Amino acid sequence: KTPISEQAIKEADVFLYQLDTMGRKTIMFYTYMFYSEKNNNDFDYKTTIEKTFDQLFATRNGTGKINVLINIMIYNQKLTDRADQYSFNLYQDKMRQSYELEDGLEKAVHAELSKEIKNKSVNTMSKNCNKALVFRAKLLLEKVKVWKKSTGMLNAGILKDIFPNTPEKRRREVANAINKYQNEFGINTKGKLANFLGQIGTETGGLNKLSEGECFKEAGIKATFGKVLWRNDSYIKYCDLFVDYDCQSITTCVNSDPFMCDPELESSVLLSDLSVKPKYICSSNLSNYVYSCRMGNGSPSTGNGSKYKGIGFVHLTGKDMYKKISEKWNEKYPNDKKEFHGSDISLLKTNVDIAIKASMIYWEINNLNDLAGKPISRSNIQKISGKINAGNEDAKVSQINGFEDRVTNTEKALKALSDE
Repeated sequence: KTPISEQAIKEADVFLYQLDTMGRKTIMFYTYMFYSEKNNNDFDYKTTIEKTFDQLFATRNGTGKINVLINIMIYNQKLTDRADQYSFNLYQDKMRQSYELEDGLEKAVHAELSKEIKNKSVNTMSKNCNKALVFRAKLLLEKVKVWKKSTGMLNAGILKDIFPNTPEKRRREVANAINKYQNEFGINTKGKLANFLGQIGTETGGLNKLSEGECFKEAGIKATFGKVLWRNDSYIKYCDLFVDYDCQSITTCVNSDPFMCDPELESSVLLSDLSVKPKYICSSNLSNYVYSCRMGNGSPSTGNGSKYKGIGFVHLTGKDMYKKISEKWNEKYPNDKKEFHGSDISLLKTNVDIAIKASMIYWEINNLNDLAGKPISRSNIQKISGKINAGNEDAKVSQINGFEDRVTNTEKALKALSDE
């Protein structure tokens, strides 16, 4: 019940807010808050926090970090008995479940503190800790809200709820990039951001694959490209994929389409009765053929299909789209010009920051915020998905690859953002 030194609190708070990630701020706060108040006027909070930080992060393994922090808290003479027991129970029950320290610690700590503050008054909190704990917990939680608003709506913990199998490094890279550019591109409401995440997450297999794979097996080729029909839905468009059907020419195009086959492949033929030619299985021949003669690409023989296949977070497809992204980028950033249809195309696969920014330019060019700003519904997700994956917001569900995943990811994103 010793009065808290306001100077000590201010000093610690300033230091906490200098730390660069939410998880580390939470760790530092927990260390700081569990130390004894009895001699607070003589206690150097900043030095103690710095020392704890150094000791804690000298250990790389997640469980090891947790054990270090437990030991620091439990065995340091500055700890009160009450804080000792409270910290021990909390970490035993909550922290050991997490191997990703920053995300796991942040969620567990805030859940615990929120529950304690909501259900117990300052007086009844004395069973577990002291007034300083309540005061600082409330203070931190309020400042966290301000901090999150100032740095964006997203963090790696939210992305983990949506894409649990995505590596932490990638989640942090994506969160940082989105927070950096979301206001510039107007993707700054929960609904718009949920739609954006739902689409890029599906296109990239959980934010992981910034380039469309080459290795389509027979079943995948049939399911993805064998269902594409043309000429009043009477024929299967990419007939050359299948044994006994041969394209008349791979070096020229006919009215923005590849040459027809001889014989033509009628849509009444069951895919189960067809066999895919070996040259298309796990080969760039596939994208060179199915993406040929459209979207600015040349004939199959030019190799444009594999060069300008799906790359980046929205899997940009077709030379024309790469040109459009380059043109808009250079218009917006004349001092940082890019040629994504030329020498800078690899950046969309290797640089997360640039890839996110380019995907937001794509979002802007296609006026997707107009749809993303509407209430989230299955029908609206279908329109957004149709524009991105089929080039037409009126596309049927059957024409949209991974539609159910797009719905699931968008709904999960909205829930995760709303829970936050």
